[in-house]
Amino acid sequence: MTYEAGEYERQAAMIRRAVRNADIKQNPGEYLYSFSKESHLHPSIIIVLYYGELPWDGSVDLHGMIDFSGIPEEFHPLIQNYRIHLVDVRHLQNTDVFKTDIRQVFDFIRYSDDKTYLKKLLNTSEYQMLDKDAYEMIATHTSMSTLLEPRMMQTRGGKINMCKAIDIWLAEREAKGLSQGLSQGLSQGISQGNDETSYKMLMKIIVSRFGKKAGELASPTIRYLTSDERIDLVETAATTDTFAHFQDALRRATTETQRSPQSPAPHQ
Repeated sequence: MTYEAGEYERQAAMIRRAVRNADIKQNPGEYLYSFSKESHLHPSIIIVLYYGELPWDGSVDLHGMIDFSGIPEEFHPLIQNYRIHLVDVRHLQNTDVFKTDIRQVFDFIRYSDDKTYLKKLLNTSEYQMLDKDAYEMIATHTSMSTLLEPRMMQTRGGKINMCKAIDIWLAEREAKGLSQGLSQGLSQGISQGNDETSYKMLMKIIVSRFGKKAGELASPTIRYLTSDERIDLVETAATTDTFAHFQDALRRATTETQRSPQSPAPHQ
């Protein structure tokens, strides 16, 4: 209620200034209130967007929140009501009525838990050219705060490719899952004296993050690392942005420890 009242008061203030400054004949009432017969307010509509996973089960008007106990029923109509225009985003039946990118925002939020349908949505051209505001709205209301990091928000012509950002997000999420398993596996491999296990698991995360070619480049050097050194590289492999950054970490790992003459240097 306060939002709409504030908006109408803002419009009324502008009208009063215009009427006072207008060089026109005014009757006493218009002069006193600075509001002419031709002055009109523009309608203000407040829409409440609800993003909860459970359907909205609260009141949608002021009367539903008022305690009418002890008040005779004939007085109820005299008490002003105020309706809440609610949009239950996750339970909308049809979003085709929306003609702007708010439709893409609502659809993504609606199907954020349906990975199969969400994949179909992301294959459409609309998600490859999202406005920044729409992109940020999706990231905020789907608990994907990582998408708000600058490296994710790569713009082209003022638009953001949501499909590309999601691909990066999914790859990093998978890599983090691999890194957790890798840490456990490495520890188990060390306790069992299985050096080959630690090598294979570290290579797995490198290939998953940077591709098969990167794995081929890193393999000779990683082969000569100790199990402890491989553990130290797990987090770097899972979180670094580029393979070049991982190579820097790999280079430091080999230079900080004395190497045998036959140990190969990291590939540039």
